[in-house]
Amino acid sequence: MISKEALRAFWNEYAVKHNVVNNRERSNIIHKHAFCHIARNNTRVSLQGIASVVSKNHATVLHACKKHEVNYRYDPDYRACYDNMFADVEDFLLVNGIVPKSIHPEIDEVQDVHFKL
Repeated sequence: MISKEALRAFWNEYAVKHNVVNNRERSNIIHKHAFCHIARNNTRVSLQGIASVVSKNHATVLHACKKHEVNYRYDPDYRACYDNMFADVEDFLLVNGIVPKSIHPEIDEVQDVHFKL
């Protein structure tokens, strides 16, 4: 299980790498919202725990998750940010011994190919 501290370490490294600061500019908000959605769907950290990582409250995490689909569909900057961060989080989870939800080990590849044909 990923702890809040491990998630905070990932976020701090990501924020420094992508120059994300704690203000209300859209370029910073899309990173925080993408992180909140990814963390909520791929870890068991509580809403309050995720919120404390990005220095916000739990309502911000809920708002980010609620607005994800619209942002992803209509905002190309958000989509690019989300896709890049999702790949980074998948690598982070695999390094920590957790299989991300996007990888389903129980699906048989032969059966999967059969249904595609």
